[in-house]
Amino acid sequence: MSDERCRICGGAGRIRRRVPVGHVDFGRDFPCLCRRSELEQKYAKRLREEAGVSLLTVERSTFGLFDPGKARPIIGQDGRVLVSQAEAQESLDHAKRRAMEFAAYPDGWLVMIGGPGAGKSHLAFAVVGACFENPEPIPVHWSSVPQMLDTLRGSYEDSAYDKMMEALQRVRVLVLDDMGTENLTPWAEEKLFMLLNHRWGERLPTVITTNMALHKGARFCRKEYGLDGRIHDRLTDQGLLAGKSLVLLKAGSYRTG
Repeated sequence: MSDERCRICGGAGRIRRRVPVGHVDFGRDFPCLCRRSELEQKYAKRLREEAGVSLLTVERSTFGLFDPGKARPIIGQDGRVLVSQAEAQESLDHAKRRAMEFAAYPDGWLVMIGGPGAGKSHLAFAVVGACFENPEPIPVHWSSVPQMLDTLRGSYEDSAYDKMMEALQRVRVLVLDDMGTENLTPWAEEKLFMLLNHRWGERLPTVITTNMALHKGARFCRKEYGLDGRIHDRLTDQGLLAGKSLVLLKAGSYRTG
């Protein structure tokens, strides 16, 4: 360890601002510039720990590793080509650009629609990774919707529900994966609406992936499963959607080939 001391704080790591008595900062300690890098690293580490996803998963799902050139066509049950390889590649290329734009400056909602294995979750994880790598790391939390609802339901037992729901409602960027794979009870549907409605009202950056056919162009997806009309309205609000539209990943599953 170097014996050279900071010329600003003399090695104390903290400073006090020269402000008049009565000022809100009078007598308060602040981190010195020499400690800012260390504190930022600790902050970034805490954000990773609270993000709800392993660092390994994020490292395996970067934008750089998402290759639209590997897009697979969509083949119907009768063998007909519903979406060609060229169309699938164009769709994934567009989705990647939209996700990268959102990650660079999280604003509004990014709602990605596609069948299983199309790459929705990969792009969602890539957004999480971009939040980590931002020059000023952005607080982000990832969860699959079924996992989130199970956790909220279990939190009633230890009285942690209110704190957990508030954290989900207020986090700077929330990534909700796999909406539509869960069986929504009236309780779960109401909690999901409470969460989405709060973030919709506050216009907080939110990423949602789903295989529900929220758009007439998503014929390759499963039909909506009786989704609450209030939730549907929030998910399709063009005034809030990044790019003013839903993002369709019209490609076959990369897991099948």
